[in-house]
Amino acid sequence: GANSYGQLGHGRASNECLSPREVDLSELDLNLGDIVSLAAGGGHSFIVQASGHVFGCGLNNAGQLCHQKNTEITKFIPIDNLSDRNVIQISSKWDSTFALTRNHECLGWGANSYGQLGSPPTSLLTTRQPITLIPYLAQQVEAGLRHCAILTPEGYVMTSGDNRKGQLGHPPSQSFQPVCDLSNVRSVACGQHHTLALTANDRLYGWGCNKFGQLGLNPELQPNVRSPTEIPVPPGSIDGCTIVLSGWTHSAMLTGSGTVINWGRNKYGQLGVPPEQKPNGWKPEVLEDVRKVVQLELGSEHTLALLEDGVVMSWGWNEHGSCGVNHTQDVTTPRSIQLSGKAMMVAAGTGHSFAVIH
Repeated sequence: GANSYGQLGHGRASNECLSPREVDLSELDLNLGDIVSLAAGGGHSFIVQASGHVFGCGLNNAGQLCHQKNTEITKFIPIDNLSDRNVIQISSKWDSTFALTRNHECLGWGANSYGQLGSPPTSLLTTRQPITLIPYLAQQVEAGLRHCAILTPEGYVMTSGDNRKGQLGHPPSQSFQPVCDLSNVRSVACGQHHTLALTANDRLYGWGCNKFGQLGLNPELQPNVRSPTEIPVPPGSIDGCTIVLSGWTHSAMLTGSGTVINWGRNKYGQLGVPPEQKPNGWKPEVLEDVRKVVQLELGSEHTLALLEDGVVMSWGWNEHGSCGVNHTQDVTTPRSIQLSGKAMMVAAGTGHSFAVIH
């Protein structure tokens, strides 16, 4: 994928890498088996170790790597500012980064130009140090382009940041506030300008921008939604859904049986169907060509699916090679990526991708 800022960790910045290439981690005290999660943002990337230690590389102009260095970092290095935080999850979609710790503390760093870190930008424009976002316990944190959503253990969603499209689900605020009339949530996702929530009783809600049908609602009738609105889904399809996810303008759910349901923009084939066959993809539908998925990740406009047999499928926007198929044409139907072994984890950034291989 894209490597303009060294976000692939190959030791140098370059235009792009069109097919998977091994990242040299030999200088780090890190075994592949110790990796518990990966995260990729606009031009930066993270590895999270089972010990809670974090390694990062790529663009750091706004402090999104949580490192004091001002310039690009082209190889993964330890992020010392997080060494004692015991991080288990990281989320980023552009130049702000958010993390969840083992103690359920929610942290943020990087750009705050829209109050996405929960503070007015007049008092905090950027930060290279992690700050605590809310004085409550957190269960999950998800980044949008310029907003953030935090899920609490009690099932409430709190949001802060840009609200021009109604993506906060409450009146404009530069501090984290609860989303109106929403509870019992078990999974949350943020897109470019929209937010999604899946409840414990298998109901799906969305709010924010719906220009491309990314909320699962007819964009001609509801181009913008400013409060949580239930999304109709095919009967029985949502039963057992474990997670809701979002790219910039397309959205998806993964069921417990490994089925993918997706909807939204399909200009680049990011729904796994050629655009000419599905020009209007606002209705949530099962993606028939991909089954037995154990991990699903949405980049800005591309998708990665890890299957139970270790195969990785990709589809969608591929201008910078983020689909890993050795060319830059968009991939409009799911394609398997040629890897050196079975994958056990994947991550998708704005225009770059990762896979951890056995």
